[in-house]
Amino acid sequence: MQTEEKLEIVGVDVSKSALDICGIRGVSSVPNAEAGVDKLVQKLTAMPGCHVICENTGGYEALMVGRLQREGITVSSINPRQVRDFAKAMGRLEKTDDVDAKVIREYGLRIRPAATAALSASEVLLRELVTARSQLIEARTQEIAQAEHYAAKAVKKLSQARIRLIEKQILELDKQIEETIQEAEVLRTKASRIREIKGVGPATTGAILAYMPELGQLTDKQASKLAGLAPINHDSGLFRGQRHIRGGRPKARKAIYMAAMVAAHHNPILKAFYSQLVARGKSPKLAITAVMRKLIVLMNRLLKNPSFTLATGDRC
Repeated sequence: MQTEEKLEIVGVDVSKSALDICGIRGVSSVPNAEAGVDKLVQKLTAMPGCHVICENTGGYEALMVGRLQREGITVSSINPRQVRDFAKAMGRLEKTDDVDAKVIREYGLRIRPAATAALSASEVLLRELVTARSQLIEARTQEIAQAEHYAAKAVKKLSQARIRLIEKQILELDKQIEETIQEAEVLRTKASRIREIKGVGPATTGAILAYMPELGQLTDKQASKLAGLAPINHDSGLFRGQRHIRGGRPKARKAIYMAAMVAAHHNPILKAFYSQLVARGKSPKLAITAVMRKLIVLMNRLLKNPSFTLATGDRC
């Protein structure tokens, strides 16, 4: 095992146009483009055992992360909030690109985050398709909300045309998402298992496969935490506060919420579970959150254990 002294930690602050780097002598910034990533890879390959730390910027890091993974270079793409909290704890309140890169590197040195798992080509495509679908759903919701305030016939007509176009594009993406899942054996097998849960449809399945590819390799607690559904204690001294969910992956959690709303009314097992919680005085919101947590645990168990069935193993 490599010692801490020999392990080189490189911090990279990612923006749309540049990669600001801390930890490589003679290199401080390169363009966030193929040529810039090529230069970064050349430097990193001369540093055996290096570990690159960057923030998840919602897509700007994808080019670099994908290339580093293909080159066999360890890389961790982490939640920006974790770095911000770390910086505050260290008293580093200033914020510039080079300072951010230094803070990210220091975070890596202190925390040593786990490497981000590489996605297959099918998983990368699926995530892009699911993200595009989510954006169209939001655009349709906004357009429908705005349409209520239009008075002019011409404007209403244009709005209706936009809504029809968006819905047509959503259907096209649904088709492409399903084709992508069915063409990849691993995704096809996972989707088949997830869909065994009544109330979990194609949209939720695609989102879970896209945003939680680790599912099936986790413990129940890890799965709940990754989705942001693990209750967090709020206790201090004699004070005993309510437990709340926080963090995790909001895109996955949103998909699970939609499935939970359906399952709480149409899945026999989860409907009974939801009803029992409400009957015991739990609020509908808290009960739905409990259904969401149960759903993600069930999904994880179905993917983790081929012999697990809902008929014999639904208690969780």
